[in-house]
Amino acid sequence: MEAVLLAIPMESEFKALKMALNERLEPKTINGISGYTFIGKKKGLVFAYESKVGRVNTALDLGILAASLDIKEIINLGSAGALSNKLKPLDVVLATASAYYDVDVTRFGYKYGQMCGCPATFETATANIKLKDRTGFKIHYGLNLTVESFMTAAIIDKDKLNKFNDPLCIDMEGAAFGQCAYRLNKPYTLIRAISDSVNNEANELEHEELVTKCCQNAVDVLLELID
Repeated sequence: MEAVLLAIPMESEFKALKMALNERLEPKTINGISGYTFIGKKKGLVFAYESKVGRVNTALDLGILAASLDIKEIINLGSAGALSNKLKPLDVVLATASAYYDVDVTRFGYKYGQMCGCPATFETATANIKLKDRTGFKIHYGLNLTVESFMTAAIIDKDKLNKFNDPLCIDMEGAAFGQCAYRLNKPYTLIRAISDSVNNEANELEHEELVTKCCQNAVDVLLELID
């Protein structure tokens, strides 16, 4: 079966897709991974699943699905923390590329953030696409970083950030999807909705509510790309 993979890490993020496409989603389980299928007018069959948080979950489920499906494209949609003051909560980043915030193999001749045997950044399939303006939120284009921690002002390392060219936001999976797509030789799209800023603390309730709300904007961007 040929399909586009739509990976959404958290239940609160996936809720936004269900709210937008409720009647179009058909339950489907592929090799033990539960999700939903729907038809995108531009992309055809899409299998959407809750990919869970972090790099290991990303790679494990993608490996299982790659053994069972003919993957046309990998799309990762979710929330992220803003690194740039240009971004506000509810804005969306259509990433042009992603990189690891915390990978350092510079001793072996690689750039900071570059994984061994991989490009310095993982370029997305939408690197040269610009979408129509929205009311209520802005769409930004640029670099997304990935780290295995929920980043706050207390733990962000400005020296590390300065090693990258104007990173816009940071998440926990984006570059892992990019690396998997690179290894599988598949196109890759990364859509991140801004739920918070690493410079501003939000309580857990506020964050959960914002995640679903901002991901509704990310789904709006997704549908322009696939529907």
